[in-house]
Amino acid sequence: MSRISGLIYLFLILFIQSSCSFIIKKAIGLKNPRVETRQSIIEHLNKNDIELTNNYIFNLKKDSAKIYQTILNGLKKEILIFNKEGKKCCYLGNEKCKGKQLSKTVMEFDTYYKPCINSDSMTFSRINSELSLLSIEETSNETDFYIVMFWNKYLGKRNSIRQDYVWINDLKNKANVKLKILYVNTDLQEEWGLISGRRIKIKFHLRSKNSASLKIGKIPFK
Repeated sequence: MSRISGLIYLFLILFIQSSCSFIIKKAIGLKNPRVETRQSIIEHLNKNDIELTNNYIFNLKKDSAKIYQTILNGLKKEILIFNKEGKKCCYLGNEKCKGKQLSKTVMEFDTYYKPCINSDSMTFSRINSELSLLSIEETSNETDFYIVMFWNKYLGKRNSIRQDYVWINDLKNKANVKLKILYVNTDLQEEWGLISGRRIKIKFHLRSKNSASLKIGKIPFK
């Protein structure tokens, strides 16, 4: 698969169950991602009355593979959970929807989450090393677990990040444990060596009830 020429095909398996069906509805209406800047992301957060605390972007350079992976993370709106030792944790319950999983997490983390037993080597330290702070970081480092939440401007309605922010902070306020939330923007960034304002084409095709194909265009390197 070429990294810098033509169009590439990526197949994203979306598990659609219960209330999580909103994922595919948003994916169908997604916009072509535009190359943003730190300032444009900050302005977007300000317009939606979102605090800048604990907001990050990826610190990438001219690495096509990592840029494509960042796009996929954004499309899936993935949420990662790590315990205080930095080990990635997996959900043990029966709920398929991430939102319902998180609702249980903040009250009974030790019951529903345990360190993943598969070969996934991702740790909090590893992903944290790839992030660049957008503005302000929480002063307290004490936490029982971390939530890493990916978001972007091009997926969903303009105020969707505001809705997600209010929802997850409401969970945080109800939690009986200490947690730290990292909001990680997955929009394309000019500082990755890309042309500001240029868009990358994404075509989405529903293949079946549980899967879809993505056709992602050439990355607009300078």
